[in-house]
Amino acid sequence: MEDTNRSQDQREEPDGHAQQYPDSDDFHSLVSEFENADNEGLGRRELGPMTIGHVDFVNGEGAEEIMGFTATRHELLELVRFWFREYMEVRTFCFLYAMSGSTEWRTSIYSQNRLSRLEEAIGTEAFQEVIEQVEKEFESKLGAREWRIFKHGSKEEREMLQDEIQESLTSLLESKKEDGAQGSKERQPSGGCPIETLDRS
Repeated sequence: MEDTNRSQDQREEPDGHAQQYPDSDDFHSLVSEFENADNEGLGRRELGPMTIGHVDFVNGEGAEEIMGFTATRHELLELVRFWFREYMEVRTFCFLYAMSGSTEWRTSIYSQNRLSRLEEAIGTEAFQEVIEQVEKEFESKLGAREWRIFKHGSKEEREMLQDEIQESLTSLLESKKEDGAQGSKERQPSGGCPIETLDRS
């Protein structure tokens, strides 16, 4: 997995571009309830009454390291599976919908940090076997064409696919609006029961 071999101060953004950590002078404004070996620079940012970038398992209570428990090899392999799925969920979401945010950025960087240390712990061969298994899951989920474009597509192919998805979403939203407008015009008979029940699924 090419991404997990990057240096500690540089990881890949969910959209595929390298992203530098914030300057060290900015670290004081990033808050983590629990600091661990992999969340440096990934704390939430407090802006007055607003909080940006709170991700529990990255910088909240879920990031607390529990000492005194040693994971087995089987458990470490399952952690590889978990973190690579998290990473791929972010990557494919950002790829398909051409968007990213503070949660996606933190999740992507943090999962890569975790995966790097897991690979060191269990060895590249065992690590790569799990990576390939998860990639097959996502290939099946996305479909052959989308997976090929995700992995090897040109800039033009990516943009074309993203445009298709946006058009589909726009069409779906317009259809929902029309259904809602039609539903609001329904009349009820004197018995009080609607002539037709609006589908709310």
